[in-house]
Amino acid sequence: MEKIYNKIGSTVGINNNNYHSNTCSYTDRTRDVLNKNEISSGKSYNINQKDNLYKKASIFGAAKGKSDESAVENIVQILTNSKHSSQLKYAIEEQLIFALCPANCRSLLLIAERYALLLLKDAAIKIIESLGCKTVSEESHKCVFGNESYISENNCIFANDFSYNRYTAVFTVNISKRAVQVVVLDSEQDVKCHRYLEQGKEISAEFKACCLHDSKEDTSFLYWTCGKTFFKYDTIMNRNKACKPLTSRRCNFTLVGHAGSCFVIGGIHQGQRITDIEEYNVKKNTWRRVASLPPNVHTTKLSCVTVGNMIYIFAVFDQQESLQEHELAICLFNPDLTSINIIATIPVKTLQIRTCVLGKDIYIASSNGDFLKFNTESNLVKDLQRQNLICKEFGMYTCGNAVYLAGGVNTSNAKLNDVICKFSPLSGTWQNLCQTLPDQMPIYASCEIKVCRKPETTIVPFYENNYMEIR
Repeated sequence: MEKIYNKIGSTVGINNNNYHSNTCSYTDRTRDVLNKNEISSGKSYNINQKDNLYKKASIFGAAKGKSDESAVENIVQILTNSKHSSQLKYAIEEQLIFALCPANCRSLLLIAERYALLLLKDAAIKIIESLGCKTVSEESHKCVFGNESYISENNCIFANDFSYNRYTAVFTVNISKRAVQVVVLDSEQDVKCHRYLEQGKEISAEFKACCLHDSKEDTSFLYWTCGKTFFKYDTIMNRNKACKPLTSRRCNFTLVGHAGSCFVIGGIHQGQRITDIEEYNVKKNTWRRVASLPPNVHTTKLSCVTVGNMIYIFAVFDQQESLQEHELAICLFNPDLTSINIIATIPVKTLQIRTCVLGKDIYIASSNGDFLKFNTESNLVKDLQRQNLICKEFGMYTCGNAVYLAGGVNTSNAKLNDVICKFSPLSGTWQNLCQTLPDQMPIYASCEIKVCRKPETTIVPFYENNYMEIR
């Protein structure tokens, strides 16, 4: 039976998979978190009423519909008040330790450092170490919770901390205007920005993009190309800069960002297959060839994602030349060793696929409606509920704990879509959201944009005082 771990949020008050950090094991628990010192219903803490603690809904954001960020801000607010009472602080730490699990350990570690919750800090670190995760040492990093900010004691940055607002940017191309359009979605899938990004004769439906976050400048940069020229776009300052172009023109290729570099993979040019994988060094502004695709892998209509230090390449693969039916090959590319190997095949016959990553799982959606999950630890594939967005040129991305499909061109009648579909891994089901894209459009690229949180300020990437806004 699969374990389901709660994050900070709607059900973190009751954690049925209690983690024992000293044994690195899980045991099923069914009792309620709070004991006879249950928190009372008072909305504010009175230091003269030491037995009247907050009820768990206030501390853990257990009220239905609250987001993870809201839950963290509730905890921070209460811990700020707890400086008047060591008893309240101890009670909160005790419940946070009980609620600790792999899904929320990084966020709770940041809270433990800020408020000197030593037992919680030790427990969180043990979980992180047991999972084989490492923190990344950086220059002193400012973390923000609500209107409070602090400097992390061990100067660590975590991928899932709450010091950033996260947006999803999806891109389409207006062929007649030779212009790139960007749509920025927040965590609720509401449109925050829709505008023309760039316009020029080099722009085409071959548009590909990836995003890299520069920790020094604390800014996400978009790297994009249409097959030859290559650009770097500042998502906050809205400045586009020409970089060194690709060494050779390509079409029907893919572009992926990994570990501070961009990789262009596959494609064709003048009918010739391009098997080369080229790496762009963002610091040196240089390209170099690093590897080649396997000979029996088709070089077009690829899809790539990064997990850890590896790049996973999904491509049509002819297992045997005598076979008529093609399979989907999963190629593992190690940029450090410049090695590439086929590790698995999937019997999926399709015109186009999209992939995205959630934890250690890679989700695969095809233009035929197939939807699968590939686990990178076991190399096993699992069929999931088919998605009803039967189209090509659709967008696929993750946000929070869900997978989303958006836009596309129907394969049956070539009609454009504005639909956004959500897949919940917990329930294993799809739903069409009431939110939609601002227009019916094909999606040629999508990426996550991180924006550093600042008190009383909301910064939306790509937005610039309605400049070039599409209405």
